[in-house]
Amino acid sequence: MSARLNRGSAREIITVPPHGEPHSVCALWPECECQADCIAGGERRRAQWAFLGLVGFTAAIGAGLILWSYFL
Repeated sequence: MSARLNRGSAREIITVPPHGEPHSVCALWPECECQADCIAGGERRRAQWAFLGLVGFTAAIGAGLILWSYFL
């Protein structure tokens, strides 16, 4: 199995608000924006990187086409 599946989850117990009901959250909370199981953080980050990569790729192609049109 992969190392990702073999490692234990790094969860901690917090209370929101202070002195409230305890919740088990992942190390990425609250940035992970997942509610109960805290597994969405990795997928969301990968989706953001893929989106930013596609935006950069599209901008590079557009800039290349603009430059190419000037040199023809």
